[in-house]
Amino acid sequence: MIRRTTPPNNVTPLPTVPAAERSRPATRQSRLLYCADVNELADPDYIVEDLLPKDSVVAIYGQPGSKKGFVVVDLAMTVGALTADEVKRGLKLNWHGKEVEHGAVLYVWAEGQSGIKKRVTAWRQMRQRMHAGHSVAIIDRAIDLRNSGSVDELVADAAEAADALGLPVKLIVLDTLSRCSGSANINAPGEMSELVNGLERLKTETGAVVVLLHHEGKDESRGMMGATTLKGAIDAEFKVRSEDDVVTVESGKSKDDSPATFTFKTRVVDVLNPVTKQPMLTRKGKQVTTLTLETADDSDIPKGQKEAKGPKLNPKQANALGALRSWLIDRKADHMPDDNWRALMLEFGVVTEEDRRALAYDLRDQLDSKNLIRVEKGKVSLARK
Repeated sequence: MIRRTTPPNNVTPLPTVPAAERSRPATRQSRLLYCADVNELADPDYIVEDLLPKDSVVAIYGQPGSKKGFVVVDLAMTVGALTADEVKRGLKLNWHGKEVEHGAVLYVWAEGQSGIKKRVTAWRQMRQRMHAGHSVAIIDRAIDLRNSGSVDELVADAAEAADALGLPVKLIVLDTLSRCSGSANINAPGEMSELVNGLERLKTETGAVVVLLHHEGKDESRGMMGATTLKGAIDAEFKVRSEDDVVTVESGKSKDDSPATFTFKTRVVDVLNPVTKQPMLTRKGKQVTTLTLETADDSDIPKGQKEAKGPKLNPKQANALGALRSWLIDRKADHMPDDNWRALMLEFGVVTEEDRRALAYDLRDQLDSKNLIRVEKGKVSLARK
């Protein structure tokens, strides 16, 4: 067999094209970011300073009676406090001293109508702005985040609210996550994956921060209820607890920020009819009351609660501890192998492949020294209080 090494006289050879150019589509745009350009990236942005980062899913959780619902209503009413005209004129309110980016709010009050009327009315009353919260739209029924049709409806609701109020929806509140999960078992990773997909769709398609009001597990040292799948999808989480008339909100897992703590005093309010300004009464003629939040200073915090705060954690320490708690809750276990915890830190983005071993050991020793975990015979467990 004769192999031809040169083209026939009547054939023009094709020009030689480098392999890299042959594989590169003519219209392709680079998606690469080089380290030299990292400093040009925008800093993290918030709709509520130090609390609600943009492009995020945030969990606010606590035990029954922790007053977590009052915290979330206070947040939602502040973000949605202004009309479109007031926002255009540059008017701004703050949330207990923290800067706020105002916009429309979609509040899914899935627990039913009970309570929302008096909480909203009292909030307006205490701020002497009876139209405040103008840009808050409420849905008073449960939804199912695992159902694509239900998520479609919620996205459409957000678009309708934005159109009616003349402002983009900045915040969507799901109160509570359990009532927005259909019949899902929140401890089942597979079922939580479906719910997480719904959350991601909601965040991406509306451009809003999504806040989940959620419950804490029976063992409070293990954090909020739910499978690791759910925990991994949360960008930031805040635990709410209360003692007497003081409410504390403490950050756990966060994207990159240092832990933040917010402390409030509760105030009992006699709710007035917003039209007549007369006392709002129950059907039995009793005065309707509710609570509102005021910023607390150090002198307002009971000594016992100050001591209960425990050691402060940096973001990596908090996220490593959160990963351990979630794993133990999912499996109803008391401990986990040290090697598995290091792998879990990698999964949660606490460590990288390069620093996986050294940093994981450092974090383990740091949490051990703070008496938050116990390490024994290659196994790690939460320290018992």
